[in-house]
Amino acid sequence: MGWLRRIVAWLIRVFHRTSCSQSQTEVNRNPMRSLKCSPVPLSVCDVAGAEKRILKFVQVQSFPSEVDKNPMTGQLARLKPFKDEEVLRVGGRPKHSDLKYDAKYPMILPSKHPVTEMIIRHHDLNGHVGSYQS
Repeated sequence: MGWLRRIVAWLIRVFHRTSCSQSQTEVNRNPMRSLKCSPVPLSVCDVAGAEKRILKFVQVQSFPSEVDKNPMTGQLARLKPFKDEEVLRVGGRPKHSDLKYDAKYPMILPSKHPVTEMIIRHHDLNGHVGSYQS
């Protein structure tokens, strides 16, 4: 999943740059100029934004009626879903627990999607990566 996030983040940056910062006539005169990557490395925000776009795409592809309409109706209704930054998450009783936000409200993903499998594989290889205090 890590490589997919970085590739999407770079694509977002390139397409954003070509659509926002250059006029169409400049791109037409020098098409290779629009494809140059920025020497500035990707930020954590860039990668996190790419991950949200990937997850939103997977949800739209897998649960189109729940994403576009009211998520409380349809096949996901028993999960008490809600949208958080355009990503569907599981709602319900955990809101009163002391768990971290992502543990209380996990994102809803289809079980048999390649992206879901990549997330699980990444988790199996890396476990719960985080800061540890000794």
